[in-house]
Amino acid sequence: MDGFRSYGVRLTGVGAEASWRFAERTGALFSVDETPAAPVLVSWPMEFEGIGARLELTIYGNPGDRRTVPAQTDPARRLLRLFDALAHFRAGVVVGGLERISFLKYAEELEASVLRDALAPDERMNLLAEAVLGAWHPVSDV
Repeated sequence: MDGFRSYGVRLTGVGAEASWRFAERTGALFSVDETPAAPVLVSWPMEFEGIGARLELTIYGNPGDRRTVPAQTDPARRLLRLFDALAHFRAGVVVGGLERISFLKYAEELEASVLRDALAPDERMNLLAEAVLGAWHPVSDV
């Protein structure tokens, strides 16, 4: 089955520049190596001024293809949420990253594989302990 949409993510300004590509197939996101052949639908740049990082999410696909998905499971939302947290971790703003990564206990293979590739083993273990065991919460949640 051909992919419905493809996504490109580029993270800059926190150490080294990094980029990833994903394809949406059968309702799930998969990491891919190939450059999407479809036209660009939209490109969203995000600036994190407090940490000096920039994130750009580019969505590729056929403009005539339409579908609706719940907001929580939309692939674009999942990628933005994941890389927002990753930018904060890479910049050393751990509390900001933890606040954004609270969804990790409900994450799917995509989030786990991206974090595995992007973070060192000790960073991953600390993140997993914080997110899953709930050792950290914003003050407003206590």
